[in-house]
Amino acid sequence: MTQESDNRTVKMGMLLGFVGTIVVFVSFYSFLPQVAEEVVVVERLKLAIMCLVFPVALFFLMIVRIGSQRYGNPSADPTKCEANTEGMKVDLRVLSNTHEQLMIFAINILALSVLIPYQLLSLLPIFCCWSRHVLDRLQA
Repeated sequence: MTQESDNRTVKMGMLLGFVGTIVVFVSFYSFLPQVAEEVVVVERLKLAIMCLVFPVALFFLMIVRIGSQRYGNPSADPTKCEANTEGMKVDLRVLSNTHEQLMIFAINILALSVLIPYQLLSLLPIFCCWSRHVLDRLQA
C-alpha cells in the first residue's frame, strides 16, 4: 500500500466514524427513555457510576489479558523483564493509554451528570457505551 491509499483509507474511516456516531447518538437518544423530572444530585451521580461499569469492565479485561500473558515466562517478574514479546509491549502501552483516558473520562462523566439539564441525562449511557467503543477502535 502506498501512503496515498493509506491516507484515503484513514479519511474514509474518519468520515464513516463521524457519520456513524451521529446516526447512533440520534437514534439511541430517540429510543432511550427520557428523564421526566428533575433528579437530585445523589441520583445523578449514581447514574454516572452505573454508566461507568461498562468502560471499567473493559479496562479490567485488558488487565486480565496482560496478566495472563505474564504467567510462566520471564516477564512474570517485572523487575527482570517488562515484556517478553513485542505484542505484550504494545498491550502495556495500550493499557497505560486506556488508564489515562478512563480516568479523564470518568471525571468528565461524573461532572456531566451533575451539570447537564435533567432532560439530557439519557445521553450518559450513550456516551459511556458508544464513546468507549469508538476510542478503543481508534487505539487499535
